Amino acid sequence: DTQIETSQVFISALACVVALLIFMTFVFKVQESSWTYEQSIYFSFITMTTIGFGDFVPAQVTIINNHKHV
Repeated sequence: DTQIETSQVFISALACVVALLIFMTFVFKVQESSWTYEQSIYFSFITMTTIGFGDFVPAQVTIINNHKHV
């Protein structure tokens, strides 16, 4: 009985992590239109696992006097 509960918790946690990865990938793909889905998945995974290589960085937009600067 405890074994079943443990496996159910693990499967639920894994499903949540996968769902979060898919959601983050979609958000980054929409925000960074020049990125491919593979780059968005890679960035999401590296960010979620807190590895943070720094090889992909979201663009920073600065607004100065009502003009966008990327």
